[in-house]
Amino acid sequence: MNLRQLEIIHAVLRTGSVTDAARALRISQPAVSIALRQYEDRLGARLFERRKGRLVPTAEARELFPDVEDIFDRLGIVHRKLQDIVSGQSGSLCIVSTAAILSSDLAEAIARYRENWPGVRIEIRRMTTTQVIERVARGDAELGLAHLEAREEELAAERLADIQVVCALPAGNPLAARRVVHLRDLAVLPLITYGPDSNIGVPVRRAFAALGLTIRDEVTINDAPTGLQLVQVGVGVALVGHLASCAVAMAGVEIRPIWPAIPVPVLLLTRQDRPVSRNAQRMVDLLRRIRAPSAELAVEAAASLG
Repeated sequence: MNLRQLEIIHAVLRTGSVTDAARALRISQPAVSIALRQYEDRLGARLFERRKGRLVPTAEARELFPDVEDIFDRLGIVHRKLQDIVSGQSGSLCIVSTAAILSSDLAEAIARYRENWPGVRIEIRRMTTTQVIERVARGDAELGLAHLEAREEELAAERLADIQVVCALPAGNPLAARRVVHLRDLAVLPLITYGPDSNIGVPVRRAFAALGLTIRDEVTINDAPTGLQLVQVGVGVALVGHLASCAVAMAGVEIRPIWPAIPVPVLLLTRQDRPVSRNAQRMVDLLRRIRAPSAELAVEAAASLG
């Protein structure tokens, strides 16, 4: 018995009529009659008897009815669950991200997502770029946010935006009076910034080296909030990611763009061999709205420096 035959038998059992069963299933009466006859012939027994124009179930059919009813109740539950998942009323979504991105517009995107689809359970994990790549490649997470393109062939990388490295200054620092801070002004200061092997630390040091400058990275960090907290308590001046600084700017901390600009890409990582779920696609659509601040800050910095 296939599911369609079972559906026809279930409809006849419920309605007691070929006509009503055909109407309920939106098929022709002959199609119902033929399906019943074919199954009864293969079974070698009758499931219904005709009495006064009605189909009366045999004892065997009546014994079968509770099990058939249970099957279609379960199918109804599955159908409703699938509808809820498709409409965003249920389901789950796992996102892995590096710290700098996690502290940025991702938080705003999640807030908007929860407003629109509160029934979806969201799991967020902060990891290193290597861990992000591994988790997405293994299929443990649908979406990954990192700064480096994955070398794994099964992963696709889409550039969503840029994190722009900016200068975080203690309130009252003389450099805070400027609209833009040049790297030459920072080369003479002990700085708080990302480690030399990190995804943001590498382009920071490269930018200093391009000007023939040596960075005095006396305090290294691995996330922007830590850098901002150190600036707040007076440890020094920090170079942190712009998106992150916008999200967690603190009292007593001034943020200024730097020149030359140091953009760091924000990449969305997904598996190439499988489509993302509707729940994940909704998050991707929100993440794509992240504005790239690097271009805006670069224009501002260039205008300020003449």
